[in-house]
Amino acid sequence: MIPKTVVESTSARYETRRQERKETEEKLKTGSPLQADSPERVNKRISHMAVSEMARATALPSERLVAAGGLGGVGVLERIIGKNDLMSITFLDLAISVAQTVGRVQIRNTAGQLVGYGTGFMIGPRVMITNNHVLGSAADAVSSQVEFNYQDTINGLAPSSVLFGLDPDSLFLTDKGLDYTLVAVRENPGSAELSSFGYNRLVEQEGKVLIGESLNIVQHPNGEPKQLALRENTLIDVLPQFLHYHTDTAPGSSGSPVFNDQWEVVALHHSGVPRTDAEGRYLTKDGTVWTPAMGEHKIDWIANEGARISQIVAGLKSASGLSATARSLRDSILSPQSPIETLAKSRDGQARGSRTYDSSPVIGSDGTATWTLPVQISVRMGEGVSTRSEAAAKPALSDSTQPSAPAGDLLLEKMVTPFIDNSYGNRKGYDEKFLGVPVPLPKVTKVSLVSKMDDGEFVIPYQHLSVVMNKRRRLALFTASNVDGRKRSKEPEPGRDYTRKGLGGLGPNDQEKWLTDPRIPEGHQLPDVFFTKDRQSFDKGHIVRREDVCWGRSYAMVQRANGDTFHTTNCSPQVKGFNQSGEDGLWGKLENFIMGQAKKETYCIFAGPVFADDDEVFDGVDDRGPVSVQIPSKFWKIVVTNADAGIQAFAFVLEQDLSGVAFREEFAVNSVWAEHLIAVSDLEEILDGIEFPQVVKDGDQFGSPIADEITKRHLESLGVHRLVAGAYA
Repeated sequence: MIPKTVVESTSARYETRRQERKETEEKLKTGSPLQADSPERVNKRISHMAVSEMARATALPSERLVAAGGLGGVGVLERIIGKNDLMSITFLDLAISVAQTVGRVQIRNTAGQLVGYGTGFMIGPRVMITNNHVLGSAADAVSSQVEFNYQDTINGLAPSSVLFGLDPDSLFLTDKGLDYTLVAVRENPGSAELSSFGYNRLVEQEGKVLIGESLNIVQHPNGEPKQLALRENTLIDVLPQFLHYHTDTAPGSSGSPVFNDQWEVVALHHSGVPRTDAEGRYLTKDGTVWTPAMGEHKIDWIANEGARISQIVAGLKSASGLSATARSLRDSILSPQSPIETLAKSRDGQARGSRTYDSSPVIGSDGTATWTLPVQISVRMGEGVSTRSEAAAKPALSDSTQPSAPAGDLLLEKMVTPFIDNSYGNRKGYDEKFLGVPVPLPKVTKVSLVSKMDDGEFVIPYQHLSVVMNKRRRLALFTASNVDGRKRSKEPEPGRDYTRKGLGGLGPNDQEKWLTDPRIPEGHQLPDVFFTKDRQSFDKGHIVRREDVCWGRSYAMVQRANGDTFHTTNCSPQVKGFNQSGEDGLWGKLENFIMGQAKKETYCIFAGPVFADDDEVFDGVDDRGPVSVQIPSKFWKIVVTNADAGIQAFAFVLEQDLSGVAFREEFAVNSVWAEHLIAVSDLEEILDGIEFPQVVKDGDQFGSPIADEITKRHLESLGVHRLVAGAYA
């Protein structure tokens, strides 16, 4: 998060220049940047363009010819910086090259825990620059990292990003006023060379951009994959130390490089001017009051601010008290090397940091073919497939005598997002009147724990269920669902495919890829990749069982409910032996047991993890990189039913692996589950931030004659028969 003091300083500078901006905007309405800026700055721009290697590289052929013919001056400059959007193809070529110099900064504390993200970019062979408010001290930098090549790919495959540690002992320079930090980057033995990503040469001379010209920003907004804002920012004001630029669609991210159209760095982006209400509160683009839980990207930024590169370079030149190593690294930034050459090592036609792979499969003796792509895919083929070594030992057959191998099915398992209705406005969520008697949602007693949607609400509605997310733990605080096990509700349109794959639109070998919910920040939920790259440690455990809510008045409603359960908000890491009933998993068996009871009845179910401060930490990855997540060891579930005697509630806390489940026509708790019964009031005490509705407490069956009888049968099954002083012995 950008510090409030930085935003306030930016806003103050912006406000003091109101009259100057108004005059500039009037000039731009009637003329080009050449008329809007001062004659002195225009002359500096012309002089710089005449010697800029990057300007020559990005100019159209006709512009280069005019310049070469000496006709130059203002006429050439008007053509280059005018309103014509026709650009040379080298503009895109250079865009790819400079983008490779930009990385995502993973801010980590001294314990190595991830605490935030920023953007940084290389300005020397081993030197990165970012904001002071991203890395404010050498202590902040020592455990932090920069990640290159964290970006989307054309084929949708996860990119091969490369992490490099930082080396503040070799170089660390920071300036709070201009909000910049320079830090050395360590090589990473065994991975791509740091030089393969190139670096940007900083130019101290003024004349790199005029008021009214377009600017380009390469960034990792909110730690997301790399993104480019191409020609969507316009320079509107030049201050002694800062540049102000407007944008319609793409604000900058802390530590991002701001480029002119010749891909020269003109500023280090660091802050913005937010739109505020009469009370000074930040507003979102739809006019609602912004809260930190929404993320910075939801703020309606009306202007951006970046520190001028000419001022940063001047500060670097005057830096004193440097060690020999630090001085050498600083001087590498100031060397007069060609800016094209500094990027050349990253312009080899391949993804930077990537390796080449042999596309030919290696076939094993058992008929398994393995490709390395960079991921390995192994396929077992039909009989008659020989290995490469076997084929070499056999004489070649002519086309007429070559036997045809059986086709065999190539059974490749694919991860596919199931059908999900992304028109979320039609979701009503949990229905508290579902049982004919109001059963309200549990009350959130610690609102600071939960993730909020853009409208400020924190109860996320789906089809027949609602979820409240614990944003710190990135898991559901609790879920609430309405269950209908009646056949007419489960299959409202007979003859349709109500299987898991049928409802999801999946092929026979497809597996569901879970989707993050776009209504809350991605950082408040664990993405699918956490479970697919977890060293096979966990199952994707449904908190709300898919079958529980797959019911409705139409096939479309059932299909919508099916898809909604595959949002990551409904997912929790559970080991296979706990989650799957087929693996003697206790949670899976309880789900089966409850569903078995629901075949003739309707229920409401509240469920979620039990969060404990000492839950074990698991080191995994999310869409942004390495992440440490505490894994809950206990899970709770409350089943609420409207029986003849009124509302009944059965609360469970599960953590042990028990076997054997009995199914009955009406819901009842048998002896297998007796030791897991818990009083609703006791469950409420061990849960942080939840208060159950009074109707559930009133219907609690713990300690009732029903529960006592269940406990008695359970103890008798263990050989305990005699009741002594109110307890079994």
